[in-house]
Amino acid sequence: MTLKNLTSVDSLCSQLQKVLSLTPTIINLACSPEKFIPALHYMIEQLEEEKSKCEDQTKVPRLFSMFPNPSFKWRHITLNGKALATLTNQRSPVSYADNIKIFYNLFDLSKLGYHT
Repeated sequence: MTLKNLTSVDSLCSQLQKVLSLTPTIINLACSPEKFIPALHYMIEQLEEEKSKCEDQTKVPRLFSMFPNPSFKWRHITLNGKALATLTNQRSPVSYADNIKIFYNLFDLSKLGYHT
């Protein structure tokens, strides 16, 4: 790291400390994440400024979004016997019958017409 880069980083850090109202600890982030939005906004502004100055496309800094991008993609999870056994602290199934037994024990499938 060069002296120029070091002074640039020190300058950015001191500006960021002025924007932060709380010390960024895990507890503070969990209790009041909204307090850190101005700091994120400041970092994005600085990254956009660096991106506009950058001439080499391979060294362009990556930008990030402050908020998640909503989408209408289907979200799903896969439930299998081994995953259910792990979640419920049961013995991992060895056979197909063991898999079925775990499902029958955890879910009330009688409403769907299955005898449990």
